[in-house]
Amino acid sequence: MNQYAETVGKNNGYLYILRRTVPPWRWRENLDELVRLCPKYGIDEVCIKIDTGTFTHYYPSFEWLENYRKILLQIKKELNEVGVNYSLNPNVTQGHGDRGRNICKQHPDWPMCTNPDGTHATDCACNIGGGWRDYIRKQWTIYAETRPVSIWMEDDLLTFNHGPAGIGCFCQEHIRRFNEKLGTHYTREELAEKIFAPGVPDPLRVQWLEFLNEMTLEVMRMCEETVHKVSPETVFGLMSSGPDAHVAEGRDWQAMYRVMSADGKYPVLSRPPLGNYSEAGLPGLCGTSTQLLMTRSVFGNACIEEGEIENFPYTGYSKTNTFLCLQNSVAIGCGNDAVTLNLYDHCGTPMSATEDILQALSCGKEYLNTLKSVIQPRGKDRGVRVYFHPDSGKSKQLDARTHNFFGDVGATLEMLKMLGIAATINEDAVTVLAGQSIRSAPDDEILRILKQGAFIDSVAFQALCEMGYAELTGADYVDSFPLNTTYPVSGERFYNEKFGGTPLHAFSLAIHGQRPLFTVMKPHRGSEEITEFVDPDFKRLFPGTCAFTNKLGGRIVVFPLEIAGLCAGFKTPARKKWMHDLLSWIARDTLPMHVTGDRNLLPFRLDRENDTVAGIYNLSLDELENITSTLHVSRKVKSIHVLEYKAAEWTVFRDFAQYGNTLVLRIRNLAFNTPKYFSIAYEKEQK
Repeated sequence: MNQYAETVGKNNGYLYILRRTVPPWRWRENLDELVRLCPKYGIDEVCIKIDTGTFTHYYPSFEWLENYRKILLQIKKELNEVGVNYSLNPNVTQGHGDRGRNICKQHPDWPMCTNPDGTHATDCACNIGGGWRDYIRKQWTIYAETRPVSIWMEDDLLTFNHGPAGIGCFCQEHIRRFNEKLGTHYTREELAEKIFAPGVPDPLRVQWLEFLNEMTLEVMRMCEETVHKVSPETVFGLMSSGPDAHVAEGRDWQAMYRVMSADGKYPVLSRPPLGNYSEAGLPGLCGTSTQLLMTRSVFGNACIEEGEIENFPYTGYSKTNTFLCLQNSVAIGCGNDAVTLNLYDHCGTPMSATEDILQALSCGKEYLNTLKSVIQPRGKDRGVRVYFHPDSGKSKQLDARTHNFFGDVGATLEMLKMLGIAATINEDAVTVLAGQSIRSAPDDEILRILKQGAFIDSVAFQALCEMGYAELTGADYVDSFPLNTTYPVSGERFYNEKFGGTPLHAFSLAIHGQRPLFTVMKPHRGSEEITEFVDPDFKRLFPGTCAFTNKLGGRIVVFPLEIAGLCAGFKTPARKKWMHDLLSWIARDTLPMHVTGDRNLLPFRLDRENDTVAGIYNLSLDELENITSTLHVSRKVKSIHVLEYKAAEWTVFRDFAQYGNTLVLRIRNLAFNTPKYFSIAYEKEQK
């Protein structure tokens, strides 16, 4: 194995990788500061961001690059002398937006990223252009000659977010090569009309997205070969924007891994976006775990994960040090191997002006190392499964509300977690089907899900009915409309006593600013209504949530609202218990982990062969008391240890009870800045 990869992947502590721009006009001052501060505060690696931010040239001349290469070599030398690794992050491949620049004059032969309507960028090059590819190959050769421990492909190598260009690239060169491949003669207008047609996708969309992915893979292969030809020990890394976004470009994650690793010859780094660029609130930490677990589910467990924590704007006003450290804790608790820290601006402003950020990170490092010693090797994340298919952009049906191919399951993951239910993308005890991702699932997968048991939202329900699975859901699809646009649906009356309802209890549907899709359905015989939807006078309008056991033996719950369109109004103590009870019923009391006792609790669980690690965070400023965490286990518990926040060692935890396959952890109090991790060891299985 590559030496650097072995260092990161083994249990050698949690690596701090500081991403830092060292501009040419003050590189000496910035380097002196790095050499002084990095060893002092436990920074293990400095990833130099090249030509970044508002000071970027986007595509600097080769003269500029050669001059900067000399600076990079000096940076590497002096960092290595104080025991700090040197890596590189070329900030621009295609570009993140024009930002007032125009490269067309210098490179008139380069095609630019282009909208379906013909609008094109002036400084974001299309990745298909031969001249642009030649430039990138020469540029990366120069960078590779400095022999960094790793080099990162920026997350601008994609086919969207190249403002003013939007989704896809409809430049003339893309259209020419696509027509050449298919033997067709589509114009830009004809191609866009077919690709973005509402309803059942035209088969051409699949071909188009696969073609876009092929072009991206060509660039990835070119860069991998360029780097490893010059510097075989350099590890190639991919920065990504989250799987929900990349379905819009037909990304084949496994193919990308094969290209980056040269079919397994080299290790690969993955940088999931951990979000929370600014501190909007503690519940945002839920997104850190979501992006990490979603990216791992599609990119593979073999990647070395170096998630990104970024403060943006690059100032201490964006995020408190407490939040920054908690974000690190969530990331490593979910199995992250190391962290890239993007904390400082691109102007060369001295770090010493906000040295307290580095000090806070340093104070928390012993705790993170202690946590990693138990988390690694990384286990399997457990929870209620939210179904996600990386090809969902190919099957997603567009309508008046939906104009793009982006995914829609991330919000569902976060909703479940904020209701105290551990959630994952992996196959597990029960599946939640939300949004249109299920349209890409093969028939055997759908049958397996419906046999095991599933909670289905309105969008997924409509999809399943259109695909011929109504019989197994327990209802027929009748109609859909955005909530409160056709009928005054005021609330969901929760009355079925079998599922905990009471006669006059209703859930509010006052969901301001959102218009989730509401579905009218006709329950089948044998389907049991749990709720009903009512008008302002509490009169019945439509059937509500229904429970059904299908002929395969699967327990099914259909919820006639779009989960991704719901907001904070959905998250209430009553709704939390309701979800716990319904999911437990579907899973036949085998939910991997859920937390009761209060609100805004984030749970997650990692399993290995002989032990489990469970984490619980309080995502509110209130100190919470008498919390109960329930886990389904298959073996007798031998011992439990707890790691308190910022502690340097695990201690014995005794406040638990096991009832058969049910393990109950009792937490007397939990503050926002005192998350707890539990290491659960099992007795050896009897042979």
